[in-house]
Amino acid sequence: MVTVAGIEALCPAMNCGYKVEENAGIITAQSNAASGSVPTNDYEITGTDIPTPTRVSVDDIDCVTSAVSATSITCTTAQWVPAGDYFIKVEDAKGTIAFESSVTALERGGADAAAPALTVTSVTPNTNLN
Repeated sequence: MVTVAGIEALCPAMNCGYKVEENAGIITAQSNAASGSVPTNDYEITGTDIPTPTRVSVDDIDCVTSAVSATSITCTTAQWVPAGDYFIKVEDAKGTIAFESSVTALERGGADAAAPALTVTSVTPNTNLN
């Protein structure tokens, strides 16, 4: 009997074959580079046995790779990623590469992603309209 995720597989004539695929690697950390307290569009993913990706994305926005190795990927998005919590998605020819369970979501928004505060220094015209 063959089971997948606890569900029995239906096998014609009781002949269930299987194929062992190579390890797809695992992501162990993700980070967003920052310039001071302001995040940039640069991201880094680290892991083990990371295969060459076919696509890297952040919140479904393509992230163009600038460096790829079996232990890290560096990429940049062409546009700003909206506020929210997200994981960097890394895909290869076999599908999405898994994250280690201890990896936490990146947070975009809030104090860690605040843009510099705007300060009003003057208003023109400065006539009272009351």
